[in-house]
Amino acid sequence: MPPNLRDWHVVADDKASLLFFPRSYRLFRIAPEEGRQLAEWHAGKSISPPSRFAQLIESEAGQPIPADAGGWGETDNLCLYVAHDCNLRCTYCYNQQGRVAAPGRMMDPAVAETAFRRFFASPGKRYSVAMYGGEPLLNFRGIQSMVERGRAVASARRTEVAFSITTNGMLLNRRRIDYLAANFASISVSVDGPPADHDRFRIAPKGSAYARMYKHLPALKAACGDRLSLLGTLTGGTAERYAETLDHLRQLGGPKATLSPVEGNADNPSGMNAEQFAAYSRQHAQRCSDAIAAGLEDDAPREAVNVVVNLLTQRRLRRFCAAGANPAVAADGSLYACHGLVGNPSFYMGSVTAEADENWQRVQRQFAALDVDRMAACATCWARYLCGGQCYAQAYFHSGDVARPDPRYCQHVRRSLEASLLAFQQTVADETGRRRLYLRARQLIGASRDAPHV
Repeated sequence: MPPNLRDWHVVADDKASLLFFPRSYRLFRIAPEEGRQLAEWHAGKSISPPSRFAQLIESEAGQPIPADAGGWGETDNLCLYVAHDCNLRCTYCYNQQGRVAAPGRMMDPAVAETAFRRFFASPGKRYSVAMYGGEPLLNFRGIQSMVERGRAVASARRTEVAFSITTNGMLLNRRRIDYLAANFASISVSVDGPPADHDRFRIAPKGSAYARMYKHLPALKAACGDRLSLLGTLTGGTAERYAETLDHLRQLGGPKATLSPVEGNADNPSGMNAEQFAAYSRQHAQRCSDAIAAGLEDDAPREAVNVVVNLLTQRRLRRFCAAGANPAVAADGSLYACHGLVGNPSFYMGSVTAEADENWQRVQRQFAALDVDRMAACATCWARYLCGGQCYAQAYFHSGDVARPDPRYCQHVRRSLEASLLAFQQTVADETGRRRLYLRARQLIGASRDAPHV
């Protein structure tokens, strides 16, 4: 069988078997026995496919690889490392409490303004700025000046700029909450679960990090509403309680809650072993299925959203994100491909003051090439356009190569996408479920309520 005719996948559970073609994005319901026969043929265990599928496979899998719609390469988002220090000492922290570059340094607002003037130049365009650390609120006065300067640049250039921030919540008070509510489009607070889970690896200099965070969380929620998100790290000790831990975050902050697996070293006590990761992955796949059946709630997993939105709009994810185009800015003004790769000399992109830097061109070329159809690890994967590959920083952490995803991650994503495809097929088979899902998908992509689906 020619390699391109293998570009399809059978998804099956005890209720249905589906045949999915990534090149055409078409999904067919088939009989379970036909699914088994196709899977055997795909694996080389039989000479030919069931006769009624030969023409279908040649037609669907034989299509050319879809062209890249482009749109990558122009900066529209900056991540500012406003503080290279933190008031917590989380044992799993991948960037050494923000001290991975320029240790202890606070960003001067003039550095941020230089970045705004360099990158935010197209009239009418909407830009975004994410403030990060370390703990960004250690530099609260600097943040106030950066917001003021960003708005001044946007006004002079006739652009728009939206600010977001990720904080551990330890330094919140009434004045800062009011400021965030008035000036930030998105506020994320790091919460790993109930007090014992949160405090186990998020180490405060004194007392409970959870208690300090929780003290002002209700006021932040009241002031910011649906702009508030809770982001947690799921460790080995909480992997089997993934659903329970996520429910705790929802009770604290509302429907926008996310838990991501720890990216600790193998010898880190916070890490997940194979059994723990499998327990997390099974629960996550069930979350994907439940989210689609419920019409995609606010914290629906990425895989569930991608299946629904991509199949309805023919969107294809050619890369995981715009790293390399949307750089991170360290406090000293140095640029890196993304916030997860700050401090790594391989991904240094020069300075905010040097526009014609060969490092900028070098790293841009490297990341521009990370189209899933050009990456050896992704090019033959049936899930590539629904996935886009792994976070490049996480891939680098595991393999030393941004283009080589962690096999455990790939297996997890495929499991979640299979569950999502099965739930999508079952939900759209019901008229009420189909309409609800279509309307939610249109909201997610910004389409009008009466826009026809593609």
